[in-house]
Amino acid sequence: VYKAESAELLQAAGFYATGKETSYELFIVKDFKDTDSLEERIKVAEGNVANAGYYTIKFDKEIQVEPNEEFAVILHITTPGSVHPMAIEYVADEMTANVDLTDGKGYISIGGARWENTEKNQKCNLCLKVYSACK
Repeated sequence: VYKAESAELLQAAGFYATGKETSYELFIVKDFKDTDSLEERIKVAEGNVANAGYYTIKFDKEIQVEPNEEFAVILHITTPGSVHPMAIEYVADEMTANVDLTDGKGYISIGGARWENTEKNQKCNLCLKVYSACK
């Protein structure tokens, strides 16, 4: 979940594919209030990537958000053979001690119906970015 700093056009999202032949669907949820809001999603992209790595995916259509509007980006990701296809960051040792888990609201769901706060329940952040342009 993100908060718009100004009137913005959401244009793309970035994420890591943790393995080969990963398929994805990307959705936007405008005017996020709580996890029930995540049912009101707009599909903005879908596809497949052949290799593991970081990908920036341009949306099929730009979505406008208003100043101070909270919105969500939902990534439905499937990586064959992977138990945990979503890349995360967490404090594991001295090298990762500076990971900031208070910088946002991340949610994860196995089937898309019941959502769990990752910072609170899993002590991690989701590696998902959104790219926008000021309107």
